[in-house]
Amino acid sequence: MGRNVKKIGLAYILFGILLPTVLLCGAGFFVFAVIKDIDVLKIAWTPMFFGLTLPRPVELIAAAILFVLSVIIYAVALNKARYVRRLRRSGGCPKAYKGGGAYAFASYAPRDNKTVSQTICQLQAAGINVWFDEEKAGDDRMDRLAHKIDGCTVFIMFQSRSFMRSADCLGEISRAVKGNKSIIRIILHDCELPAGLRVYLDAIQAIDYRFGMQNKLQKLITLLCPGCRDRG
Repeated sequence: MGRNVKKIGLAYILFGILLPTVLLCGAGFFVFAVIKDIDVLKIAWTPMFFGLTLPRPVELIAAAILFVLSVIIYAVALNKARYVRRLRRSGGCPKAYKGGGAYAFASYAPRDNKTVSQTICQLQAAGINVWFDEEKAGDDRMDRLAHKIDGCTVFIMFQSRSFMRSADCLGEISRAVKGNKSIIRIILHDCELPAGLRVYLDAIQAIDYRFGMQNKLQKLITLLCPGCRDRG
């Protein structure tokens, strides 16, 4: 995953920072030329209008629209570049939160690791503290999981067919329910919920990943903020 993050970072630097900067500067150049009515400076931009000579009011409107669009593109690109920078600093892979602040507990089946890792990576890049079972082994594993579930602020359940077949996952969600934890349910696949949990979980607002996750991440981040961020 780290190699992919580096490639994405380079792409954002080129297409997300350099090109929007050039566009923004060029738009400013064009606006200046239109306002000052300097025909020589406007020559570079005539191909945008297919060589047409535009009435001055149209030129001013076109310049304003171009400049506003350039500012928007630049702002979006800069925000994306900041996200990639935070992701690269984290090593490109999620690591379980080890601090003493509030955190979210991520419960998932190993077969869903790819989607879960992408989600946790982006949550951590947004400043959300997420703990998950990195080791999946150890004599004290069950005690460790119980302690982390009891101490979490929010319990995130990645619901899938593999999750429902996992005794460990069902045990984790059962403990969260008994502990009256705040639960966020992320649906990865259609699957049958256990009868004992169905009534409780059906009443919980779910985030549906079945048709893609990209548009749902901001909603998840909003639900987790500011409760799962370090204070101060």
